[in-house]
Amino acid sequence: MRIAAALIALFVAACGEAKPPSSSEPLEIPLLQAVPLPEGGRIAIDGRSADGIWKQARPVRVALEGDGPAEVTLRAAYDQSAIFLLAQWRDDEPSLDRYWHYLGGAKWRLSENEDGFSICWAPGELEDAFREQGCTLFCHDGKHVYPAKDQGFADFWYWGAQRTNKMGQAIDMWLPFGSNGRLRGDGQPEGSGIEPNISTDYHGPRYAPKRVGAERTPFLTWDNTQTLTEDILLHRLSSSARPGWRIPCDVMRGMLGSRGDVMAAGQHVRDGWVLELARKLDTGHLDDKPVGDPLISFYFTVAIHDNSGGAAHAISGPIELQFVSKR
Repeated sequence: MRIAAALIALFVAACGEAKPPSSSEPLEIPLLQAVPLPEGGRIAIDGRSADGIWKQARPVRVALEGDGPAEVTLRAAYDQSAIFLLAQWRDDEPSLDRYWHYLGGAKWRLSENEDGFSICWAPGELEDAFREQGCTLFCHDGKHVYPAKDQGFADFWYWGAQRTNKMGQAIDMWLPFGSNGRLRGDGQPEGSGIEPNISTDYHGPRYAPKRVGAERTPFLTWDNTQTLTEDILLHRLSSSARPGWRIPCDVMRGMLGSRGDVMAAGQHVRDGWVLELARKLDTGHLDDKPVGDPLISFYFTVAIHDNSGGAAHAISGPIELQFVSKR
């Protein structure tokens, strides 16, 4: 139940309060062209944009509206098996504030803010409407609006600077159509994935770091956890558990199965983020949208979450993606 609530919160963050660029004139859709990698070429997903293919890929500056940066620059490439995306945007200060903050007396304050980036892929059955409305096809003024169809789904990716970057992944999700639809994480086996670090009474963290000084890291992994009992908090950790102490509110573990399809790595360089993403053109999973056909266009929107744990974000209008055929 907690994981489902966390995924729904991600959806709010991905398509909540912001409104897409609007105009009385027909919407001009930016065209992003994915260029083919040369034979034997590769892209290291490390958030550094150093691979030579990015110099060949034409950058597209996409306007954003809402709380956050005014634009994002996108590039795209592909090989015979995968698509690669590079996103760059201005952000003077990286934000990683997904913590339980200790107030003393066994009391906590929760902060769920981080920088993030999300993608919503157009569902084929509603592509015409998506070209006009973008992600507001699914969300208006912070309220979820599900298309009046019983079949089909929308594909979502979400990268968080603190929540997923440590794992080198983005969370792969899907939204089924229909009145009972809700955002869901793609399938994954038991014992994998990121879990909320929250106690059974919802008043604080369930786990604390094992190692001394580990509370200074923004990441908490399963191999460095101990159950945080009141005895541990008030006695055994008394030297570090003082007001101002903080514990990450997520426990990290790599995502497997369909939920772990999207590789992603970001680096904050000088005054902005550099983010690389990659996914198989066709994962073979029913909850993913295949891409890569050079004869058709694919449509998507992006959102940037600037120090946001909720709906505050900046979003694009629809973006057209074409695959440039190899010569």
